Amino acid sequence: MPAELSDDEIKEFHAVAERAAAKVSRDPEVIGEAADFAVAELASRLDNVSPETPERRGWVAVVARNHALRLGQKLHRELAMGRAGSLPPPMSDEQEAERVEFLIVEMRSGGGQSLGSFVADKIDFENAWALISEQDRLLLDLKYAEGLSSKEIADKLGKKHGTIDNQLTAAKKAAVLLFADLLGDFDQPG
Repeated sequence: MPAELSDDEIKEFHAVAERAAAKVSRDPEVIGEAADFAVAELASRLDNVSPETPERRGWVAVVARNHALRLGQKLHRELAMGRAGSLPPPMSDEQEAERVEFLIVEMRSGGGQSLGSFVADKIDFENAWALISEQDRLLLDLKYAEGLSSKEIADKLGKKHGTIDNQLTAAKKAAVLLFADLLGDFDQPG
């Protein structure tokens, strides 16, 4: 039976998320929605987040902050100037997963950035990386840093191939939430 958050934990994590979102937004609706989103994501991804309370607080704070930033950007975005004023289609999960893969490879291998920006990004990366569960960090390292296929990971860990695929998908989704701010640093050619 999967673990669940108690009512007291939900209240505690919601308060942490609200404080984090309030650091980037003054809009009470954005703060509330970001806090709700972060707690809901934590509840749905308990197996992908470190089980220690301080790490979970950090995870919720990062997700709430990132979500508040995204909400604020959407609210204050000017109308697109494209064909018929349409906005570009949102990025698919597959594109987000590719961006996370690129970030993990860059951070774990040393990347091609200048030393100053690399060190700053590396610190941010390591702080967010520590919030991911140990099992998910292992899977992401084996897949992206070591370049193993899902089948090779399954063989190495003594698990079924399909299980590893499902766990990798969940781990990537957790990483996308935590690395949202960092991903923007890697969008522009450097």
